[in-house]
Amino acid sequence: MDRKLAQILNTLKGVPEEKWDRYILRQDMFYRHYTEEMCGGIICRSRQTGKKKAGEILGGDTAPEYLIRKNGLEVRIAEDEEFLMPDSVNFAEYHDGRIRISKKLLAALERNSEALRSVLGSFRPYDILFFHELYHYYEETEEGLENAGISYKIRLMPFINKRISPESAGEIAAYEFTKQVNNISFHPYILGIAGLYVYEPEMAEEIVSDIT
Repeated sequence: MDRKLAQILNTLKGVPEEKWDRYILRQDMFYRHYTEEMCGGIICRSRQTGKKKAGEILGGDTAPEYLIRKNGLEVRIAEDEEFLMPDSVNFAEYHDGRIRISKKLLAALERNSEALRSVLGSFRPYDILFFHELYHYYEETEEGLENAGISYKIRLMPFINKRISPESAGEIAAYEFTKQVNNISFHPYILGIAGLYVYEPEMAEEIVSDIT
């Protein structure tokens, strides 16, 4: 077992939900224009939206294979060059009925499966990644789900206002959806960091520092 990775996983497992959501919010282009009230509202509504959508599908068959057929999705375990927007942190993506899950990430997680199980418990990495991207499919196809249906008018500078729909809201909702459907207690973002640690340990540790 990689002791350093196990230490990182233990640290991240103990991070409060609020810190994860704040970290995701900070990735928004217009974050510096958000008020504290707006941040709280985005987080609260996003979680509620993700949880509600999870409740809708938990009453039926949640096997990925069934949901892929039902929704006419194409899912591929992909090489890095197959991603529309290659990124060293985001190892899966949804676009136009297609889900791509990183072969590189799955290999990294399999390589460290002992550390993952000992700290996070039993789960299937593929399922965590699949359900996150499935939520983005629902965002695209169901009215009112995109970015949790949130929009705000922000003031960029005196006399210049802009109405925006924060992309972080969709991410927070997708993570909550994934947690609920997979019945896990840890934040799914942890898997991306664990995978990144195998290839870019310094970058992974920087992200851990930023989150904590």
